Amino acid sequence: MVEDAVNIGNKMIQNKIYERDKKTISNHYLNFMGIKSKGIFVILAQPGRKWLFSEKYSAIFPLEIELDNNKVLKVNVDKEFKIEDS
Repeated sequence: MVEDAVNIGNKMIQNKIYERDKKTISNHYLNFMGIKSKGIFVILAQPGRKWLFSEKYSAIFPLEIELDNNKVLKVNVDKEFKIEDS
């Protein structure tokens, strides 16, 4: 989860991490960023969104994901998103 899915999605696209179906990034829907043919993706969404088939709502938590293109996606404790080289 990120505060601004459109802004973060565009940063990911600038770093060659594309929306899997080449759709426009949205703050209102789930955005699947990654490689569709390999079934590998990161879900990009706004906080407060209710998960499908669940009563739980999305929230932002710290995380770090290292990608095979030598990029690292990070969300820190202050909910800031960064893309770094590994």
